[in-house]
Amino acid sequence: MTRAILSNERIYFLNIPLGIKHIVRGISTLSYKYILGKEIFLKKHFSKLKRYKRYIYQFYYTLGKDWSKIGYFKKAKKYYWQAFLCCPLKIKCLFKILHLNIKSGHYGYCAFKRNSELKRIIKNQRVLIIGSGSSVNELEYIPGDVKILTCNIGPRILFDKKISEVIDLYYCVPGAVERGHKNENILGLLSNFKINLFIYPTKWIKNSLLLKNVCAQFTKDYTFNGYYLNKLIGPQKTQDIKSNFSSNNRTSSGIRLLQYALYAQAKEIFLIGIDMDEKGYFWGRNNIHDHLSIDKNFIEIVSKKYSNIYSASKNSPIVRYIKYRSLL
Repeated sequence: MTRAILSNERIYFLNIPLGIKHIVRGISTLSYKYILGKEIFLKKHFSKLKRYKRYIYQFYYTLGKDWSKIGYFKKAKKYYWQAFLCCPLKIKCLFKILHLNIKSGHYGYCAFKRNSELKRIIKNQRVLIIGSGSSVNELEYIPGDVKILTCNIGPRILFDKKISEVIDLYYCVPGAVERGHKNENILGLLSNFKINLFIYPTKWIKNSLLLKNVCAQFTKDYTFNGYYLNKLIGPQKTQDIKSNFSSNNRTSSGIRLLQYALYAQAKEIFLIGIDMDEKGYFWGRNNIHDHLSIDKNFIEIVSKKYSNIYSASKNSPIVRYIKYRSLL
């Protein structure tokens, strides 16, 4: 028996070629880490796999399919093409590539549309980004000239403290609205606000009658894309600012809002409730998501590139990286 171990996943070759066909996986959820593990495995054992065209084709095709599912169209097209070269009779690979070209064109159009909306709201404006960290409890007042950007359950603090009934930009991850978030009825919460721009991750949100009544504009953003992050930290890439292989591949939602604000050329950017995973959520629960390494490294990079990012809290751990400045 030949055995290879990929991180927490074990892949067994029972026999060759049967072992290649019957790969036993320890994890079933599709993630960047999982797909990258398969890619590394392919490179490491390519000399064995290439002897069996049928199985190398299956490996290439599956990688193309997996990368496509999480929005990495360039990698997906690369593996579909490799699959076609292995087995030219499989013309479905060419149809997959054609489909991805159409889809990536739509993605580019969505990005263009989203960027126009972002700049309409944010460019040359003072903005406040409200996260879900405990430092947000310090928020008492927001000046009228400041644009409000928040995400996921962030509107709860605005509602409870009666600070504002308007949210200029709201962003959420899929789970926040599909399954509720921290036992919160997000859609019900949002119905208390006027939202100027809702950046949504899943198609059905745009068709929600409840949201249509409170949102002036909708635009889509793909959950896994590194479009803004890579532009802001260039020439470095996402993988360069992860501390280790197993850490989260995307930033937290609050840092995603910071990417929007920087890209759209905000005049001043204030952060509150962006506590680098260190102080828990404002309702008292400890943070359970592993964004710390990528968030911290991103903040360190942009704090040196941009001089217009401030903490609106004196007590947030983020003051290690950016200066405190009063919002008033």
